Amino acid sequence: MRTSGLFTTCTYRIPVQSVQDEYFIVPFSDVHHGHKLFCQSTWVDFAYWGKHHPTAHFIGNGDYEDSFRAHTRSRLETDLEEDERAAIHEANLRRLCEFEHLMDFMRGRLIGMGDGNHDWTFADGRNTAQVLAHDFGCEYLGVLAAVRIVFEYNGGCVPITYVQHHGRPSGAQTAGGKFNHVERFARSFDADIVATGDDHKKGITSAQTRVKSSKLDCTSIWI
Repeated sequence: MRTSGLFTTCTYRIPVQSVQDEYFIVPFSDVHHGHKLFCQSTWVDFAYWGKHHPTAHFIGNGDYEDSFRAHTRSRLETDLEEDERAAIHEANLRRLCEFEHLMDFMRGRLIGMGDGNHDWTFADGRNTAQVLAHDFGCEYLGVLAAVRIVFEYNGGCVPITYVQHHGRPSGAQTAGGKFNHVERFARSFDADIVATGDDHKKGITSAQTRVKSSKLDCTSIWI
């Protein structure tokens, strides 16, 4: 898989209004907007949920658009005439603007946008994730990111470490095998949450128990 190869770090602060509130960290990836199998109805349900949960914060992990894979993009760059490449750039930008409209419910609550292996690189040198991060005023996370998410309340705070990578083929054929692949990746980091994407499977598992003491122990944090 060819990606940007970029590793980034950042901090994202969430002011807690009440220790009785629930807070949600919502990773999303592999949307493939523009593909014939794009799950429009599922996205509509997701947007409805997001609009009605103002304490949800979102983080993108790549492949938002169904652009060409890296080897196809390289071929296009060499085989097409300049005006043909310009037409493809324009079509991809137009489709990305459509997706930005679908993402609008996240505005002001986006932690960052990570790379995938279907990102398109536009004429100005920016890729899909960079354009989205700029337009939504959030962090560009590259393909591998370590994010310190800090919940702040009344002078106290709870920091959690979130690590994501878009993912790479594991060769695993079973659900357990795919989790083993993620757990091996997670051993490289002292993180509370590790997320990967790419293979279009969904699931969550607890790899280890981590105990935190804080002034915010009445607050529920959901991933």
